[in-house]
Amino acid sequence: MNLSDIESRLPNGLHDAKINAICRNLKTESVDVHLDVLVGLPDDEPARQNEYRQGLLRFEGAKIVILEGPDVESPFAHAGGVHFVLSEDEAGSLPDELLKKLKGEYHTYTFFVQEWLSNLKIAASNLEFTWS
Repeated sequence: MNLSDIESRLPNGLHDAKINAICRNLKTESVDVHLDVLVGLPDDEPARQNEYRQGLLRFEGAKIVILEGPDVESPFAHAGGVHFVLSEDEAGSLPDELLKKLKGEYHTYTFFVQEWLSNLKIAASNLEFTWS
């Protein structure tokens, strides 16, 4: 599945979603990103417009995972979920010397974490979404 397929199946895509946890499993080569996904719509009754539901983005065949340090001026020290913008990238977003080592088909993704002003980059062979 690709990112645009996932976003098209969600009520608001990943707009205003928040990351609650990131878990990398080295043995299974997977990265689980636990999210709160906005499911409320502007036309819903006011009490439901800001409703969230928990979901899971699973990156399978995750060969490269790079979490940049937060910007020193950002509010990174505060606990809680963080907002992000996720994009499926061109291969140039990761160091070329790393990408040359990969075999098979893979896709590269970047989460720009808004509260940290930094990125999480992942190269993986597959991406899936499930509701938790």
